[in-house]
Amino acid sequence: MSYEARVEPSEIEKHLAFLRKTYIESLPKQRLSIAKQRIKNPEHDPNRLISFVSAVEGFARSLCMHQRARTKAELSAIYPEYCKRSAKSLIVEYLTSCRLVKQRHTLVSAHGSCSDMRSNIVTC
Repeated sequence: MSYEARVEPSEIEKHLAFLRKTYIESLPKQRLSIAKQRIKNPEHDPNRLISFVSAVEGFARSLCMHQRARTKAELSAIYPEYCKRSAKSLIVEYLTSCRLVKQRHTLVSAHGSCSDMRSNIVTC
C-alpha cells in the first residue's frame, strides 16, 4: 500500500493566494487609487521611480484585463498573459483597443444603430 502525504497549504500560502486573487480582480478604479497613493507618497525616495512605474503598470494591467474579461473567473484565466508585461505595452494595447472599439462604433453608427455595441464600449 502506498500512502501519499497530503500537504495542506500553510496559512501564509493561503493568504498569498487570497492577496493574488484580490489583486487580479481589482477594478481599474481601485488600481488608480493605489497608483495615486504610491505616487503621492514622498517617503520612499530611493524607490520612487520603481513605485511610479509599478503603480502605472498595475493600473494599466487592470484596464486591459477588465476591457477583455467579463467575469472574475476570466480575469484569473487571462492574468498570466498580463503579469509580466511592461507599462508601455499595456498602455499601447489599451489605447489601440479603445481606438478600434471607437472605429467600430463609428462604422456601425454610420450604417444603423447598435445599442449592444454602445453597452460594450469601455470609456477611454
